[in-house]
Formats: sequence, C-alpha cells, structure tokens
Amino acid sequence: MGKNKGYNSMMTFIYCLIILVVLPVSIFIGARKTIDYRLNGTPVDAEVAVVTKIGRTAYVVEAIYYDDGGRLHICETVYNGIAHVGDRFTGYVLPDVPDKLYRMPALWVLIVFLMLYGGLVLTCVILLVKSFKVHRENRLLSEKGIIAKAVILNVNKRKSFVYDCFVNFTDSEGTQQTVMVTFTKSVPAPDTECSIVYCYTPKGRLIHDLIEL
Repeated sequence: MGKNKGYNSMMTFIYCLIILVVLPVSIFIGARKTIDYRLNGTPVDAEVAVVTKIGRTAYVVEAIYYDDGGRLHICETVYNGIAHVGDRFTGYVLPDVPDKLYRMPALWVLIVFLMLYGGLVLTCVILLVKSFKVHRENRLLSEKGIIAKAVILNVNKRKSFVYDCFVNFTDSEGTQQTVMVTFTKSVPAPDTECSIVYCYTPKGRLIHDLIEL
C-alpha cells in the first residue's frame, strides 16, 4: 500500500527542501561580486580596448577608463555580455582594486533570471505541499484505513505497466463509492476484484489507496 507513493513523496520533499535551501545560498555566492560592485563600486565611463578569444567560447576582455585624476587605466574586465573593440559602457571599479572593471548584467538578463528563479521556487513549494499531503494521507491510511474489496470498472493504460482504473466499492456506511486507482505491478482487467484501503479525513473527505502485492 502506497510504498512507492510514500517513498517518492519523501524523496520529492527532501530534494525540494535541499533546492530551497541551497539555491539561494548558491545564488548569493554567485551574485556576491555583482552586489559588491553595485554597492561599493564607483561608476566610470569605459571603452573596450582588447578582446582575446580563449578556446572556442571563452573571451578575455580588457577595457580602458580615466579616473578623476586623469590617469589612464587598462583593466581586466568582467563584461557580462558579448564585447567588441570600441564598445563604450559604464563599468564599476572598487576603490582598492582600480585596475579591475565590472560591467553589470543587462536588465533583461536579470528579469529572465528572476522569472526562472521565481518559477523554480514556486514549483518546489507546490511539490513540497503535495508531498506533505501524500505523507499525511498515507499516515491516516496506515492508522485508520479500512480494507475493502473493489470491482474494476474500466482500464486505461497510461504507459507500460501503468494502468489507471476506476473501481467501485461499498464503504462501511453502505455507500457505493467510485474512485480511481493506479496499478503499477500487475495488469488489471475489467469486472475483476482488487483490494483497496480507505478512510475519511477529519473534514470528511474520502482518501484511498490500492493494495497491490
């Protein structure tokens, strides 16, 4: 009863929890340079002077700028984009590292990133809620479940060895109930019997699971 469902929900819960904890930390570490330059850096007008290709996709960018005293600086540059010689941009310089330039990522990149991040977080939260719900229902079935015989009404093959079936059974109050169960270990057939376990939540909602040996 629900062994695979319970295990899968537990693993989903663990993975989502890890993602929700690790992802913000990883993002902060990755964005630490951007935050540091934005908060502590000084903006300067800069121009790309040299673009050197390293390997197939990597590039080393050097740019120049003049400080407030009129001195020329030739800087290793984090460009955050595709650079071309002669491109002018606003770079940021830290006071104690005047020969390193940082160009902020484009606004659209940040927007796309935030949208993807928000979508991932929302997905993880939804999966966490669903996993908790499955865990709670499995515990209720284990503690208060009633075993009943059900008749298979129809069989819908979702994929190899996975069959969604509507089954009919009579609960302890004598009420006919029709619910859907999923077979993953055997091949069901219409008008045959199977075993299920069911109970009612404190709010009166019927929950159930297939007993498949």
